[in-house]
Amino acid sequence: MHHPHPMPPWMFVLDGTFLGFLGNELTPATHLTLDVEQEHIPIKLPSNFQHTRPQWLQPGVQIRCIGRSQLDTQAKMLKLNAYQVFSLPSHASS
Repeated sequence: MHHPHPMPPWMFVLDGTFLGFLGNELTPATHLTLDVEQEHIPIKLPSNFQHTRPQWLQPGVQIRCIGRSQLDTQAKMLKLNAYQVFSLPSHASS
């Protein structure tokens, strides 16, 4: 599928099932866990989500995360930072 405005290589768009927040309830959550094709992916939350968790963001909800990926050369891993998190419409399986 052709996208009229290709994204830069450091940007990402991931759709998946929201599994929950990383951390405990005493501190603001800085990361969420997204299930994408049976792989659990930690994604850093946008700052507006870190202090106020939206009511619609509940485990099992289908979401889309758009953000920036960054290679951590010391840890040799890719870090994902979300700029935006959206709920996706749920589809009944046919």
